[in-house]
Amino acid sequence: ALAEPLACLAHGWDLLSPVPVGSRILVIGAGIIGNLWVSVLHLHGHRKVTVSEPNQTRLNYVKKLETGFKLLTPDQLRKNRDADPNYAFEVVIDCSGFCPAVEYGLSLLTKGGKLCCFGIAPPDKTISVSPFELYAREITIFAVNVNPFSMVKSVGFIEAMGSRYIDYERLGVQVFPLGSYQQALDLLKTGTIAKAIFQL
Repeated sequence: ALAEPLACLAHGWDLLSPVPVGSRILVIGAGIIGNLWVSVLHLHGHRKVTVSEPNQTRLNYVKKLETGFKLLTPDQLRKNRDADPNYAFEVVIDCSGFCPAVEYGLSLLTKGGKLCCFGIAPPDKTISVSPFELYAREITIFAVNVNPFSMVKSVGFIEAMGSRYIDYERLGVQVFPLGSYQQALDLLKTGTIAKAIFQL
């Protein structure tokens, strides 16, 4: 059930690498994709990671992963930046697809920083980018699409992550009988769960 999203993430990791351990990393969005990014970053030794998510239930799922990462709402993130203009990150990984969040994440990058657009935005939405700022700060922006050749790497991730990270309850994954699809959709809409799996 997690092999396909982890295959996408493995492709994203290849595009993002190298990321030196000790880099300050911001993950925007704590749905299932954000939670998997949190797990993979922790697996690779990263500890200076901040997760921004407006839904407290989703932040609680990240907390259950026991990574010790900083968990903030977007408002708290803005307060930190307002209090300290040097509050910034070497890497920002957007898992929300919410254009205002992507734009704000871009503004939080250090010189030479990388913005990974992993979340899928609606096709009619856009973000505003200053080419001069990209030049002056040497910013890299890239997006991740599915890569059919990453499935083998996904299996490798699953083996390496094991039960420490691949835990449905802690990731916010819930299994439903097919007849309970409406309940599953309702829970997904409210952010009560991160992913629904149907048992046939």
